[in-house]
Amino acid sequence: MGTDHINDIQKKLDYEFKDTKLLRMALTHRSFVAERKKEDLGDNQRLEWLGDSVLGLVVSECLYDQLPECDEGLLSKLKSQLVSKHALSRLAKSIGIGGFLYLGKGEEEAGGRHRDSILADAVESLLGALYLDGGLKLARKIILKYHKKEMERIIRTKPMRDYKSLLQEHLQKKGFAAPVYDLFTQTGPDHKKTFTVRVEVEGSPFHGTGSSKKEAEQMAAWVALDELHCENST
Repeated sequence: MGTDHINDIQKKLDYEFKDTKLLRMALTHRSFVAERKKEDLGDNQRLEWLGDSVLGLVVSECLYDQLPECDEGLLSKLKSQLVSKHALSRLAKSIGIGGFLYLGKGEEEAGGRHRDSILADAVESLLGALYLDGGLKLARKIILKYHKKEMERIIRTKPMRDYKSLLQEHLQKKGFAAPVYDLFTQTGPDHKKTFTVRVEVEGSPFHGTGSSKKEAEQMAAWVALDELHCENST
């Protein structure tokens, strides 16, 4: 775990950690620790848990300030998209986090540096470390800097229509096959589940997240329409 590695990501973030151990831990996947049990290392899972809360607060605050006309139901839908694994993996790629991770040999060989779930978790753990080292103001600055484009897209195209029907109509006009929806993941306790649905359009997958399968399907259709630059997406 070289010093140069740590210096490089600090330059990327434009922030120098007071406690670089926090940064090292944020970048350390459990697979790396499992292979080095004698070295007494810590992985990033606790920081990930903390960073999830920090991210949720900053995103909620931003949506609350910028969308005064939206009720709490719609705000929750928008937030779920911004904190989803797929949104966070895109954020991770914009920073280049994958190249800085400490992974076990097996995870490395399996392509872990490019896996959405690992990248998303790394973003949350990094935010947790930034919060502990520099406070909420710093964490907010980093989130708004790197997540700004995604936030603007979500706010600009906030979902308020039947996007499944719109997507179906759009594909029919183009002579394409009907979209296929599949439940991708289902996480959380029974009283507060989060569903991620994947919709496939002409071989390309798009993902949406929601508190129900139906809501996740609508969000997936909305993402598909937006990515396909369909005028009905707004």
